[in-house]
Amino acid sequence: MNRTVDGVEVVCCFMTPEYQDSINCKNELQCAKEKKKHIIPCMIGDKQNKQWKPTDWLECLTAGLNHIDLREESDSNIRLKAEELISRIINQSSVSSQYSLVNAIKAKYLKEDKIKRILNEEDTFSIEQSYINLTMVNTEEQHGIKEKSRKHEVKNISDPGEEQDYRWKHQDSKFLGAYGEMYGDKVPTDIEQIFQESKYPIKKVLVLGRRGIGKSTFCQYVAYRWAKGELCSCYELIVLIDLSKLTDTRYPATKLYTAVDLVEREYASFANLSDEEKKSFQQKCNNEKVLWILDGYDEFAANIPEQLKQCFNDIRDKQNHILTSSSYDIAISHDVKMEIIGFTNDNIPRYVEQFFRQTVGELTNASSQGQKLLDFLYSNRRIWRLARILVNLELICRLWADPSWLETKALTMPALYEEFVLWLSRRHLAKDNKNQEQMTKEAVHKQFHKELQFLEHLAFKMMKNDKIIISSSLMQETEIETEYYLHEHSPVLQMGILKPYKNKSFENQNETITQYYFIHPSYQELFAACYLLKTLKSSNNNEATHFIKHKKYNQRFRLMFVFAAGLLAQSDYQSCTDTFWTTIQEEPIDLIGIRHFQLLTECIDELGACTALGNIDLNEMAKQLTGILIIALRNTNTGVYSVACEVLAKLGEKVTTNLVIGDVIHALGHKCLWVRVMACKVLGKIGEKAPSNEMLIALTNTLSDAVYEVTSSACEALMTFGEKAATKEVIAALIKALRNRNSYVRVNACEVLGTIGEKAASTEALTILVGALGDESEYLRKSVCKTLGNIGEKAATKEVIAALIKALRDKNSGVRVNACETLGKIQEKPATTEAIAGLSNALLDKELVVRNMASSILVDLGEKAITVEVITVLINALGDEDLSVRTNAREALIELGRKVPTNELIARLSNALGNVDIWIRDSACSILGGIGENAATEEVITAVVNALDDEDEDVRASASSALKRFGEKAATKEVIAALHNAVDNGDEYMSSCAYIALGKIDEKVATEKVITYLVNILIDKNSSYRLSACEALGNIGETETTNTVLVALVNALRDKSKPLRESACETLGKLGIKAATNEIIAALRHILDNEDEYMINCTCIALGQIGEQAATKSVLQTGNMFETMREDRFGNDTTRSVP
Repeated sequence: MNRTVDGVEVVCCFMTPEYQDSINCKNELQCAKEKKKHIIPCMIGDKQNKQWKPTDWLECLTAGLNHIDLREESDSNIRLKAEELISRIINQSSVSSQYSLVNAIKAKYLKEDKIKRILNEEDTFSIEQSYINLTMVNTEEQHGIKEKSRKHEVKNISDPGEEQDYRWKHQDSKFLGAYGEMYGDKVPTDIEQIFQESKYPIKKVLVLGRRGIGKSTFCQYVAYRWAKGELCSCYELIVLIDLSKLTDTRYPATKLYTAVDLVEREYASFANLSDEEKKSFQQKCNNEKVLWILDGYDEFAANIPEQLKQCFNDIRDKQNHILTSSSYDIAISHDVKMEIIGFTNDNIPRYVEQFFRQTVGELTNASSQGQKLLDFLYSNRRIWRLARILVNLELICRLWADPSWLETKALTMPALYEEFVLWLSRRHLAKDNKNQEQMTKEAVHKQFHKELQFLEHLAFKMMKNDKIIISSSLMQETEIETEYYLHEHSPVLQMGILKPYKNKSFENQNETITQYYFIHPSYQELFAACYLLKTLKSSNNNEATHFIKHKKYNQRFRLMFVFAAGLLAQSDYQSCTDTFWTTIQEEPIDLIGIRHFQLLTECIDELGACTALGNIDLNEMAKQLTGILIIALRNTNTGVYSVACEVLAKLGEKVTTNLVIGDVIHALGHKCLWVRVMACKVLGKIGEKAPSNEMLIALTNTLSDAVYEVTSSACEALMTFGEKAATKEVIAALIKALRNRNSYVRVNACEVLGTIGEKAASTEALTILVGALGDESEYLRKSVCKTLGNIGEKAATKEVIAALIKALRDKNSGVRVNACETLGKIQEKPATTEAIAGLSNALLDKELVVRNMASSILVDLGEKAITVEVITVLINALGDEDLSVRTNAREALIELGRKVPTNELIARLSNALGNVDIWIRDSACSILGGIGENAATEEVITAVVNALDDEDEDVRASASSALKRFGEKAATKEVIAALHNAVDNGDEYMSSCAYIALGKIDEKVATEKVITYLVNILIDKNSSYRLSACEALGNIGETETTNTVLVALVNALRDKSKPLRESACETLGKLGIKAATNEIIAALRHILDNEDEYMINCTCIALGQIGEQAATKSVLQTGNMFETMREDRFGNDTTRSVP
């Protein structure tokens, strides 16, 4: 082999799974690498697995080399790639060393470009979208120069998307108790600037963050962006080391290892570095051109192998490095300390957009569903807060396909979390191939009763012991107490609520002693709250009452108590309501009283309407609160003052007195900006139900505050006043605020004008709003459109309409949607020609949500809006080179044709059937078919029949499909003759289409030949038309039904395809008495034990239809049996009743 390799200049390796499995191929290529031969990798791949990529030794040996892709087997591609291969062989020049360590490492980083989702690790997204969990916080700034950083940040913020995260963090930092403590008052720092704080030549950065927040993702992200040349370009090499891999197994105690050994073992294990490469690497280290990323120090520190200690210490002390750790208690000194704080508010819309973009094809109207979810989140502040937890947002996105679970705006935190747990439980059942879709919530809870009980016990133990990671001893104690013993496949470990502490050094340990943690700390607090209340309502509740009394002011348990308060609204826990509130109110009480009332208000706020206060007198509680709050509002201590305002903001009108309102108005002049902000929030809360002129005047004056946070808060407060804020003074102040340099103030001022409505329609206001449509802030442009729509017809000036038409071409899809909607609101009928032209162009927008809105507006504007110009634009677009434009035009024409089927539209589509462009002819047929019977004029039918002879098979099939949709209107001699001709003269594809059309047009044309062909399609397992054939057979009527048809339908009832089974069931019902055979009844009986509720309901309906005409004893008994067993299975829920 050595002799063979010595004799060549170039080695070509053709990469396949078989090549990778070959020992000889491995030795040959490794020999070529060692001898510095030119290697040209050619990717052939695996025909059975299109995603196959080289791994292991083959990946290492070819890393950094330019591949030739031979996977596409077309003649043109093979010819092109062969020429490329020959050219590279000819032009290869002799180089001293082909292998480049830097290039190999870069190639590895670039390949690791995917991030796994939390809930479904098979689902990935690009690492470039991993803005999630990568916001950094400088912990030194937090304790030293917080105020300086805040002022610097305010000065540089210009967009609400950036502002809202900062503002909400300050205003809501205490809302979620322990969650707020975790994410409190922190200043975001750009990843690219993480070394700028260091004053020393050798940069040493410590990155902290709790487990699971994304430290390893951060490391991967930095390495990936460096490899792309986008980050840390001052370093010639970044070396990412997973410290959990530095074990005695991988690094035997045979020598003391060096930094060169680490790089060689981790990145060049199949190609030993040459002396030249080692020297080059060492030179880079000496010149401080290498950045080490050391991931997972806290796990590594306790078990550092002796042979690696010196190596690690040298890197830590002498090399530029980033060190990550979950433990905040680290003795190593670092000049820069950072913290990953996780998900932020401005990430939410970006994440939702990304999530639904990836579900296109899986979820109907994915993009519009994403926008609807965002609208829902914006209007539900409580849920928005919870969406800041990444796993919660992913669950909300997954649950949004069935939005009924979020119909109520008064959803409590525990109720929302229970939906999350329910989803995870259902998913686990689905993995076990159990039918979980129709199981009620109660049935799922019963299925997992022991598992949930185990989690509750475990969570409470962890809270008491101040633990986030579940040790094996804590797990074993819980097993004994609950008598639920874990094994490898225990559901409690597989449901997704507990996540394994993934450390490769623990791979061989048993699952019961592997460490775990809750998917997020808030889930731990929820389960602990459940345990607390269950213990509280038991006869022996000493443990629970003692815990509440002595831990109620501990900030770490705050969220758990809030969860407990929310759970009291549920029937399972209502019996302990009085005990809970009484225990909260009992001694010991904090001396000042602020912490006590802060706890009470948070718990009451979680209850919403306070229906779970039991026998506690809310009015008496409010009186107590009012007294102490008035004292607090007059306290000179800013912290006490701020907490008092926060409590008032949550209680609102419940504690409203003139004395309180006067003190709050006075607080608008407080020197502390956050006191002024909270005062605005209080007045807004009170203003919802008890507004006054004094409050209105005070807030109007506050609009001129120099600090944008205060001005924005004043705007938000004024929104709650609605039309009562429509005074000249308020409107004048808002118009002035629209000129504020801060865009968030401009957005809020704009929204207030929108709530005022048509009374805000002054010339000056409209002029400024029109100008704002050109503002750099997309949030403001969207808000302006909505405000103009709320002002209504008074905003329908030429200038406004022209500006909105221009906004239809805005780069932001949200602005375009709002512009469409506003044009519809302010237009009188008939609409202007310019507006209609703009809306018709919007029908071709690349975003579905914009197209849907434009279509809806044109339909609402009526028949006169569907002008010749609109139709012409869309029909011409059918021939566009861009597939998306053609598709959008087709969908728009179908939508308009169904809702406003004008004669002009139908005529133009009919004429398009003669167009020279195949796509236009095919589209015209599809559109006419999509419109259905409304399009079935005599002229159209004639044109479609002629299209059955089109030269293109797709056009012919579309014509056949259109005739099928025309129904009885197409049951003419000419149509039937043309379809029979298509059957006789067409290919298999066309014949199938024609036969199905004949079956669906009218039962009178269903000849024996047609029926036989439809049956053949139905029993053909490879046919893609089986479902259509089954539906067509349902239209042939009882008189033409043969035994062959019935046998085919019975077989279809047993088919693997669920839609086909459903269709066969419905078809049998349509056939009535003919279907009343013993064999069919037996097949229908079989459904009950093997199908879901929908199929059982279909079966009951079918039996009802059969029974009407064939009231035999067998049929009636079977029908009664079905109804009885259905009730046994699903209960008496009226929503599940069968017609």
